[in-house]
Amino acid sequence: MQFKEADGTCRVTSDDIVLKLRVTLPIWVDEARADPQVRAVWGTYYQDLKAHEEGHKAIAVDAADRINKITHQASAAGACDAFRQSLDSAARQIAEAAEGAQDEHDAEAKPFALE
Repeated sequence: MQFKEADGTCRVTSDDIVLKLRVTLPIWVDEARADPQVRAVWGTYYQDLKAHEEGHKAIAVDAADRINKITHQASAAGACDAFRQSLDSAARQIAEAAEGAQDEHDAEAKPFALE
């Protein structure tokens, strides 16, 4: 983030909140040769897994959006060093809460069963 201090006010002049995500899902390379019942079970498993991973993605995107909202064009009276520390602390709290939400998402997940 870039800041500018003028007339006793510190203002965020530039902020880039970047979220890089990579979701890796399994690929069954010879699925077409498998028994139809096995393929049906695999399809259900795959969709459940994909939905679960989308939940992780949603938590991360929400956290990035929340950080963006507190930093974008923000301003505060006083020195920029204190303001930067305050924004950093708030962003860190959001990120830590998101990590907890990720863990909770996993803990609440139903086991994926290939039955």
